[in-house]
Parts: sequence; structure tokens; C-alpha cells
Amino acid sequence: MKKYLLVIAILFFQVSGYCFDKLPSQYQVTYGSKEAPIHITEYFSFNCLKCIKFMHNEFATIQKKYIDTQSVYWSFHPDPADMLTLQALICLDHLTDTQKKVFFEVIISQIDKARDQGERILNRTLNSLGVDSLPLEDDTYIEKSQAFEAVYQYLKQSDIVDAVPTIEVNNRVYANFPTLKFIEKKIQEQLSSTQGKQ
Repeated sequence: MKKYLLVIAILFFQVSGYCFDKLPSQYQVTYGSKEAPIHITEYFSFNCLKCIKFMHNEFATIQKKYIDTQSVYWSFHPDPADMLTLQALICLDHLTDTQKKVFFEVIISQIDKARDQGERILNRTLNSLGVDSLPLEDDTYIEKSQAFEAVYQYLKQSDIVDAVPTIEVNNRVYANFPTLKFIEKKIQEQLSSTQGKQ
């Protein structure tokens, strides 16, 4: 297990810029309509306390004001440079799109209180969705998983985000920490720009 974490960490820390391919869509959890004029991607990790705090405290406001009104299509894109996030990606391979949202929301609600029980929380959540437990502690299983290959391909790119949480708005990645105020400002700028073109 440690050797895989080391490989992932080396690949992660070699990156610098922002011109890269995302993980396949099966590893992203999305909200809203793809037809929305603004597409936002948040790069996050299940081991990032700031990411979890943002999801707990600010995302509901964004969802109500912008996603539910079809102004924003939001994607949560895992940044898989830690084992817990990689294990969560492996779980996503076994879920439908509807189940993925439930899985994601349950994990977010529980993981900050019991981070040391990550594998147990992931499997308990899978079980609640009718999916058998996965051997998430097994190095061989992890190495042979489709998610591991996707993570390897993603992290070996020369340019990926170098910190989480990071926000991308309509294909532009911002270095600023994604507070609710900052995100709302970018949404308003994009909405004004869209209205100005009509």
C-alpha cells in the first residue's frame, strides 16, 4: 500500500500548471443541468478539511441560488493524491449516477468526524446502497482496479491542480481559495457576460 501512495505522491508533487485532462466523468459527482451557461468544477479531496467544510457550509447556498435555477452546472472532481480519495473512486465504479450522489453526500456528512475509519465508512455506505463491501485495504485489488489506472493517467500529466480546494469556472482555473463570496463573484461575472452577448 505504501509504495502506491509513494508513486501517487511523487506524480502529484511534480505538477505545476493548469492544462490537463480531467478524470473520466464516472469519477465526478455532478449537480444541475449540462445546458447551464456556467460550468464549475471543484477539485477536492476527502482528506481536505477545507474541502469538507466548504461542502458542508457553502454548497447548499450555491445549489439553491444557482444550480437549482439552472444557472450553474457543478462538478465535484476528486483530486486522488491520497488513499481515502482513491478508495472512494474505486467505490464509484460500482454505483449508478443516482447512487453516486447519495454515496458522496453520506461520505461528506460522516468523514470529518471519523477520518480514521475511512474504509469502514466507505463500505458501510456501499452496503446501504445495496452494494457488497469491497476489499479496499487490499493492495492487489487496488492496483488492478479501473480507478487506479484512471488515477495513474491523471496524475502523470504535467499540469494538474496543485492544491485543493481549487475552482474552475467555464474552463478557467483560479488560484484563489474558493470561498462562497469568491465563487458568487465569478458566477455574477459570467452571468453578466452571458447577458451582454444576448
